[in-house]
Amino acid sequence: MTAIQTSAAPPVFFRPPSSKTDFAASPISNVAPVIVAQPIKYPEPSTALKKQVVFHDLFYREKIARSTALLRAVRKARAGTSAAVVFADAKKAYRDFVRAQERLKQKEALLPDNQKLPYPSIQLDQSGRETSFPREIIRFYDDWIKDAQASGQGHANIHYLKSQKLFKLKRLQQETKAILEDQRASGLWALRVDAGARRFLLSSLLFEACSVRLASLQDCKLAADFIRLLTRLDRAKPEYQYDLNPYQVSSLSKRLAARLAKGR
Repeated sequence: MTAIQTSAAPPVFFRPPSSKTDFAASPISNVAPVIVAQPIKYPEPSTALKKQVVFHDLFYREKIARSTALLRAVRKARAGTSAAVVFADAKKAYRDFVRAQERLKQKEALLPDNQKLPYPSIQLDQSGRETSFPREIIRFYDDWIKDAQASGQGHANIHYLKSQKLFKLKRLQQETKAILEDQRASGLWALRVDAGARRFLLSSLLFEACSVRLASLQDCKLAADFIRLLTRLDRAKPEYQYDLNPYQVSSLSKRLAARLAKGR
């Protein structure tokens, strides 16, 4: 019988891994990989955008600073605090207020509409709602986003609303900067600030005049003339009108009547 010789099985060689990322010799696992969902990142405005300068606040601060400087100059130039001096200062303050309003009106007449905007205005939605305050933009879109989330709207809609909030805040910042630069360059800003400051100054001096001490009958005559001036001021053209405080006028009238009752 012929003997059958079997050859040995050829050896199997495994290539060693060439790097940490070479998994040729790694065993295959039957466990399904676990996919960790990444949180959705929505665009959010920066702190600088949220707390950007408000046009109205900037205008108010400059008016107050200018008015304070004017009031200090008036008081420094006074020769005493008699009724005659206080009434004269109040009358001059009204004349200066009227002149400031006239200069502002003349300047505005020379400028096109897009160069004399009173403040920046951002449209919030298609209904026409507008605002010039960043906090109102944030509140408007945050409320809209909450409603969208509560109604189960998809991530695309939420992302759109978040993007719109960021866009509107950036647009308000750009509009504010553009208006300030344009009106400062044209000189309109200085006239607006001065007219507003003159109105604040008039308010302060009217308060002093309506509460000044009437020491003599001559002071009473000046007080009566001043009350007539207040009547004309209340009936002036709309751009030159000043909303009088009825309590101040009443106080001056009562003190005038009381002083006249005393006689000399």
